[in-house]
Amino acid sequence: MTIFIADPVLAETYCPLGLPMKAPLSEPDRSGSTVVEPNSSMFLSARHGRFTPRPDAQPSVGAVETGEQVSEVRVKCVVELDVLDGVVRALRAAHHYEEPAFMSRPVNGWR
Repeated sequence: MTIFIADPVLAETYCPLGLPMKAPLSEPDRSGSTVVEPNSSMFLSARHGRFTPRPDAQPSVGAVETGEQVSEVRVKCVVELDVLDGVVRALRAAHHYEEPAFMSRPVNGWR
């Protein structure tokens, strides 16, 4: 079975390895269905992130003004463009970082 996504977008973020997300990665979209289904396809890969929390930060990992290296998992998923804002809201609600990084870009590989 072929699944067609009209306007696919690759959404990506990084999460601390070993810490579960604080909330489920789902949020109702305009139709009432969830943005990221529990069994949806996600791509996960391990990496290391480096950061230094600023003086006004309240970091959940590390200490203010101290360089930190954290084992993280990169989370990628392909979603419809019209639900991308909902995916980012759901990831923000579930994320441990005070200001998580999110990237998104169009997927045009099969056009």
